Amino acid sequence: MRMNFNELFQLYKQQDSESTVRNYTSIIKNYMEYMGSDSDAEIGLTSNKTKNFILNVGGNKTNQKYEAIRNLYNFYYDKVKKVIGSERIRFPIEKRELPVELKGNTKKKQTSFLSKNFMLSKFLDDSYYEHLHNENISLMAKAAIGLTIATGYPGGFINPSSKTKSKKVLSVNDVQFIDGKCRVPHYYKENHNIYIDGKIKDILVEYIKVRNAVEITKSGQEDDFIAELESFSRFDFDDRVDDKKPYGKHQIINYVLKYICMQNGEEPITIDHLRYNVVFHSLIQSKGTSLNEIIELFGIEENFVVEAIHHYHNETFKSELNKPVYVINSKEPEDEPVPPTTLLEKLVRDRDKKKVHELKELYDYKCQICNEQITLIDSLKYCEVHHIRPLGNNHNGPDETYNMVVVCPNHHTLFDLGVLTIDPEDSKSILHVDVNNTLNQQEITLKHTIDEHSLRYAYSNIFLINELLK
Repeated sequence: MRMNFNELFQLYKQQDSESTVRNYTSIIKNYMEYMGSDSDAEIGLTSNKTKNFILNVGGNKTNQKYEAIRNLYNFYYDKVKKVIGSERIRFPIEKRELPVELKGNTKKKQTSFLSKNFMLSKFLDDSYYEHLHNENISLMAKAAIGLTIATGYPGGFINPSSKTKSKKVLSVNDVQFIDGKCRVPHYYKENHNIYIDGKIKDILVEYIKVRNAVEITKSGQEDDFIAELESFSRFDFDDRVDDKKPYGKHQIINYVLKYICMQNGEEPITIDHLRYNVVFHSLIQSKGTSLNEIIELFGIEENFVVEAIHHYHNETFKSELNKPVYVINSKEPEDEPVPPTTLLEKLVRDRDKKKVHELKELYDYKCQICNEQITLIDSLKYCEVHHIRPLGNNHNGPDETYNMVVVCPNHHTLFDLGVLTIDPEDSKSILHVDVNNTLNQQEITLKHTIDEHSLRYAYSNIFLINELLK
C-alpha cells in the first residue's frame, strides 16, 4: 500500500494519540512542506532528505524534529503497513548522530574524523614541516602530535590553552627514557605507565635535547614538557590555512594539523580530536580486532572511545545493520597451524557428519575459493571443510556450518597456514598475505551464512599478515 505524505498525515491525526499529534503537528507540517505533500511517504521517510531536514532545516531543535518524524515513521510501519524489524526500511538517522544541544541553543562542536584511508603517520612526515623554516617549532609540534598518537592524551594534558592551564599538565619530570624506550604516565589509569618505542620515541628524544638546551621564557611553562621555545617568534606559515599567523604552542600545533589535513584533502582536525582518530584508525587498520586492546588501554566510559567506535560502526557496517558489530574475545595463545599430511588423514578429519555432508552438497563439492571440483574415481567427488575458527587446541571454534567453508586441499592448506583468510568486513572477500596475489580481494562463492565473530577471530589470531606487520 503506497500513500503520499498528505494521506499519511490524515491517518496519523485520526489514529494516534491527541497529545502526540498536537505536540508534533507544527514540525510535521513543516517537514511535509519541505518533502512535498504529494510525494511518496515511505520513500521520503527513509531518504537522506529526511536526515537533512532534521540536521539542517528549520532551526536548531534537532532532537524535537527527530522525535516528531521518527514518531510518524513508527506510525507508518506499525499502524499502516504493520511490519516490524528487518522488514522495515531503515530510518535514515540514528539518535546518537544528533548534535548535543546545550543551554542557549548552542551545539557541541562536532568531532572531525579523517577518512578511512588516511595514515596517521603523515602527521609525523618531515616534509609537511619544512615550510615553517624553524626546526624547533617543527620538533615541538611533532612531539605533541606524536605523544597524542601514542597515548591518546587529551589535548589539554600536553598542549593546554589558556582556558585549560589550571588543569594537570604533562611535566618534564613525567617523561623518562628507560631501557631504550620512553615512559610516560597513563592518563586514564592511575599508577600505570605507557612505554613508547619506534619513530615517536626518537622524536621525543630529539625534542627533549633541544628543550633542555634552550631557555623557556614563557611564564608558567617552565615545567611543561611541551613548552614554547625561545625561537617561537621566527617562523613562516601558509596563509591559505589561517589568515593570521598562529601564536603560542596551542595555536601552532593546531595550525600544523590543519595544514597537513589541507594538503591531503581532509577536513581539518584539532589536537583535541586527534585521539578520536587514533581509536577510529586503530579499528580500521585491524578490521575491528583491536577493540579489546582499546578498551583495556582507555576503558569504555571515555566519550572519545565511544564516539570513535560509533563512527567506525557507521562507516563500516552501513549495509550490515542486522549483524552484531563488536565481539570482545579473551586473548588466547596462538597455536602453530598444522599442515595437512595424507588424503586419508584429511578424510578422517572431515568426518562423515550430516551437516558437513549437506554443506558439501550445497556447493556440489566445489571449492568456494577456486570453484574447482575434484573427482577421485568415476563419480566420487572430493572436497574438504575448513573450520574458520579451528576446533580445539585452545581455539575452541564451534563445529557448526556457520564456522565452515568448503575448500579443495590446496586452499585448505593455505587457510591452515594463515596465508588466506576471509575479510570480516564483508564476509566474502578473500585476503591473501601477498596483496599482489590474484586471489586477493576476489569474492568467495557464498550460499550459506558465515559467522562474523569467527572471521574476526581468524583474521586476528591466524592470518599471517598480522605477524608480518609487527
